[in-house]
Amino acid sequence: MKYTEEEIKKVATDLTGQLADSGRLVEAGFAAFVNVALGDPKKVPGYQLMALRDAYMSGAQHLYSSMMVMLDDDRSDEPTERDLRRMALIDREMMNYAAELKRRYGGGS
Repeated sequence: MKYTEEEIKKVATDLTGQLADSGRLVEAGFAAFVNVALGDPKKVPGYQLMALRDAYMSGAQHLYSSMMVMLDDDRSDEPTERDLRRMALIDREMMNYAAELKRRYGGGS
């Protein structure tokens, strides 16, 4: 059975929300990365998986903590123009990397 791009995005959006709500979003991203980049994780030595997890989670921690520090503290609930510009630049950087991964490993939308 072939799914439409819209159906895939709906499932991905729902799953992302569930993972975020359960505090497992980044860990699930690592699991997806391992499956795409390495195939069967059971065939990868434990020490290699641990090193990859450390690298992946360190990158996520760096990005998250940097985002928390870089946001303007203007005492309002609304993001500033500088906040929005910075987030757009991070978005562009991450979208470029996602495109690189698709070129390298293939994959759908």
